[in-house]
Amino acid sequence: MVNLFRKMNMGAAMLFMAVILMILSTLVIIFAANFGVLLDKSSSNFVQNAQAFEAAEAGLEFGINYLQQNSATILANPVNGYIPAYSNSNTSNVALGNGSKYTITYSNPVAYNYKLIQIASTGTSSDGTSTRVVSQQVYFGSLLENPPNSLLVSKGNVSLSGSSELTNTQTNNAVQAGGSVTITGSAQINTSSGSGIQSNVSSLSSMSQNDFFASYFGVSMNTVKNNVAHYYSNSSSTDYSRTLNGLNGTSIWIDQTGGTASINGSITLGSASNPVLLIVNGNLSLSGSITIYGLVFVMGTATTTVTGSVQLTGGMISATNMSMTGSTSFTYNSTTFTNLQNQSSMSYYAKVPGSWKDF
Repeated sequence: MVNLFRKMNMGAAMLFMAVILMILSTLVIIFAANFGVLLDKSSSNFVQNAQAFEAAEAGLEFGINYLQQNSATILANPVNGYIPAYSNSNTSNVALGNGSKYTITYSNPVAYNYKLIQIASTGTSSDGTSTRVVSQQVYFGSLLENPPNSLLVSKGNVSLSGSSELTNTQTNNAVQAGGSVTITGSAQINTSSGSGIQSNVSSLSSMSQNDFFASYFGVSMNTVKNNVAHYYSNSSSTDYSRTLNGLNGTSIWIDQTGGTASINGSITLGSASNPVLLIVNGNLSLSGSITIYGLVFVMGTATTTVTGSVQLTGGMISATNMSMTGSTSFTYNSTTFTNLQNQSSMSYYAKVPGSWKDF
């Protein structure tokens, strides 16, 4: 009887242990299943979050380039010193190849400052469950960092003869020369006050060509050359009249490694609203009935000559001696330089260090 009782107790205990083990096994299975689901959700959330972040980054990089090409439209018509909201199919809900999207917004953090721009990009995952926002400030700059305040600048001597005429009533600086300034015949300089002449400027004559160039452009010659819209190179004397005639709102670089680059005849280069930047790395001769709106910059070894009835609105800078004769007429215009700086081929938006944020 005692043995039977013991056996019954042992059986009950084993049954109880078995039930406990089954319950524990069930809990482990449930936990494992739930943990697996949690891992799947976490993995999916991680993927979607990464996808949204990558979309936001893609939008930010596109947004900087889009601002570069469309700044005039984006920054137009500010209200109380701030640019208005801008949205179109290129900046709003733009779909990427993996189904994710981005939306870009532009703002200026400082009232009436339209050079410092905040670009925010919101990325959305393909399933719409995750969003990320990244932002970056950019600052407007131009290859022509420091436009001249003189109509005619030369590292060497300047000679005006015939009926050539220089007019600068805006800054009253007609000629700035590292050497002498000679005026003969009926040549004249027109300003609203003062003679408009600065001659024998030692800081100009002693400056190297590289420093002379950088004082206006703020970057190296190679940087500017690599960013111009039109590039030409010739080792013998070349007439560029037909090549350049009619070009508007653009930048031009000529490497004249030998001979002289000449522009002759009756041509028009640039316009009041779309001036040009013409850089000649070599010798330059202008003659005939040429009309130019913009800035002409010369780095040669021979005297830069301007003859005939050349009409220039803007300014001219030369690292060599300069000679003007005939009925040439130069007029200083600061608006020309502003329009030149704002051209897409001349301007850029640089990222402001330390301004990137992902919140």
